[in-house]
Amino acid sequence: PAPHNFLATGWHDGAVSLWDEKSGMLREDTAVHRESICQLKWDSSGNRLVSADSKGTVGVWKADARGRLVNQCSIQKGQSAVTHVAYRTNDTRSVAARGGEE
Repeated sequence: PAPHNFLATGWHDGAVSLWDEKSGMLREDTAVHRESICQLKWDSSGNRLVSADSKGTVGVWKADARGRLVNQCSIQKGQSAVTHVAYRTNDTRSVAARGGEE
């Protein structure tokens, strides 16, 4: 679950938006990605979000108390879509991503 009832959405233009489910207000719109978002996943505590796009870029975000997304890191690996993202159980600091064939 996301913190404070936030809903993360990914867009075709690469933007990642964080919405407040209760009010429907947009909290943040950050464009680290330049390609279509194909994966979004919250960690089990709801404090971190992983985003991945169709050209192999992965971003790790932390939502602050005000609902702003703060980019923790991003990496470009390959040129194909990221097809899976997963957090290691009991360790929200570790994330794995896998892409398709290049």
